[in-house]
Amino acid sequence: MGFGRTAADSHAHGVDGWGMGGFLLIFFPPENDNRRRPNFNFFCQLRRYLLRAQLIVSISLLLFFSAALMCAINSLPSTAAVPRRKVDSPPRAHALQGMGVLNRRGTGAMNDVVFAHASESVTSNELRMFLRLFLRSNLAARSDLVLIFPARKPSSDEVILQETHYFSKILSLSRQSSGNDSRPPVSFDVTPFLKTRRKEKRRSDPIWGKTTKPNFSGDGETESTLPNYGSVVSFETDELDPENSLSGFMDHVPMSLRRWACYPILMGRVKRNYKHIILIDIKTVALVNDPMTRFRSNPPESIVIRSSSSSSSSGRKTRWVDPDVIMGGTRGVRRLSNAMLMSLVRTSMQQHRRKKATASESDVLNRLIENEFVLSGVNLMIVWDDDEATVPESSSPLLDGHSGSNLVRWGNVNLDSGSLAMKHICSFRVDSLVYRDCRRFQTLS
Repeated sequence: MGFGRTAADSHAHGVDGWGMGGFLLIFFPPENDNRRRPNFNFFCQLRRYLLRAQLIVSISLLLFFSAALMCAINSLPSTAAVPRRKVDSPPRAHALQGMGVLNRRGTGAMNDVVFAHASESVTSNELRMFLRLFLRSNLAARSDLVLIFPARKPSSDEVILQETHYFSKILSLSRQSSGNDSRPPVSFDVTPFLKTRRKEKRRSDPIWGKTTKPNFSGDGETESTLPNYGSVVSFETDELDPENSLSGFMDHVPMSLRRWACYPILMGRVKRNYKHIILIDIKTVALVNDPMTRFRSNPPESIVIRSSSSSSSSGRKTRWVDPDVIMGGTRGVRRLSNAMLMSLVRTSMQQHRRKKATASESDVLNRLIENEFVLSGVNLMIVWDDDEATVPESSSPLLDGHSGSNLVRWGNVNLDSGSLAMKHICSFRVDSLVYRDCRRFQTLS
């Protein structure tokens, strides 16, 4: 028995047998990927080349324009550099031991000095009017002026420079003017500034700035014929009181109080050079004459303080001393300033402990005056304000230097006091020629 394979079976399984015998696998190479990669690398390299080319072009253009600019600057004429030299002003001359600014050097050493402080609210016009009236007063012929500012401003330096220049020009023109006119050519007495010195009396040098040789620029001008006027110097409060001594006792220290912390260093360095000292507020008071004339023969411990009074609604008069003007001998003013500084510290500590407002300068000074024990070494003189005047509504004779008044207090009338004073000044021939702002008053009149 056997199982034979028939032709039908062979034919029936022929296909299956052939199909199961093997597999046919066809692999295609990644032709598309190989084509994309070279394109991608090509664009990357092209972008790098473009960036390098842009960088090279930018550097080349920068070098080209820099070279062109240097050539243009070098080709400019030499006269174009003159304005740049004018901008580079020489360093300012210090007033005293590396501090302050010497705005005007006087013609000699003076016996008196005026310490004028400017509050934070002082404007350029107020400073200009104070300087203009002071420089024309008899006091300017025998005293130096020390200005104390809260901070230095270019406008203040410009005003000081202009006013000192105007005054020098007025003195020069007054010498040349003839005395045939019935009306004087200038609005103030120039005699104190033009007094000749005796030959045997040598003129000593001012203490401000460096010692220099006198420059006799005029024809036939000698040391004895030079005009007499004091120096003008200016300081900042940070120079005289760098630590702001009163700031530890009060939140805000106004200029009216901080000035008392600036006086000790100034008075300590010039105490042997002056006989009399005047403390004055620029904003409220102007000097038109010499207020020390009546008190110059007093001892050096003496102090003159002005007193004012006011009436209340009930008709009761109240009197108080005025801190805006204090004058006297050097020793007395020094002692008062030291006592005032200590009183400010003591009062501020008490007010801070009680959580009260800081006392004003006038209150502290009035309490100090009433304490005879503190001012035992001071010869105190209190005078009424009969020697003081306000600017009237008309042209004021107070400003000509021939009246009996020495002080002018601003702000007591509802007028522009500076304009009234300028009308009086500009009515004189020489003054109207020198001061530029006189043209405005002449056109208005």
